[in-house]
Amino acid sequence: MTSVKSQDLEDFELLDHVGHLLRRAQQIAVAAYSQEVGRALRPRQFSLLLAIYQQPGLHQVELTELIGMDRSTISEISERLEKRGLLERRPDEADERASKLYITSQGRAAVEAALPGILGVHQNLLARLPTHLHVPFIAALKTLAATED
Repeated sequence: MTSVKSQDLEDFELLDHVGHLLRRAQQIAVAAYSQEVGRALRPRQFSLLLAIYQQPGLHQVELTELIGMDRSTISEISERLEKRGLLERRPDEADERASKLYITSQGRAAVEAALPGILGVHQNLLARLPTHLHVPFIAALKTLAATED
């Protein structure tokens, strides 16, 4: 680790720091989501349910790569959603130790109800940027989100 000099600290511009800006942007996005969609279905819950809606019968391990969450988080969210009746686990006939995840009709209704608000948040956040930056901004975020340590 390199030592930090006083001058480095004096010259450091927090508002030019990627980590700080991403955190602020995430705070704004979550606040907008809460306002538009509400708290009944959190962003990570929506992501998980949408993936299962689009690809019924996924294993939890398949979701890790698909939606970018670790196994323990997916397990915890799945358990909560199952208790709420939004998804169900069914045994995998090919592997007795594993189960597949399926969205319930109640879960489908929750995803369908949340989608208009989510699309609104997407549009509202992009509206903060000049139109010519929309495509490169999304591309840059995808690059950052796909990068692994």
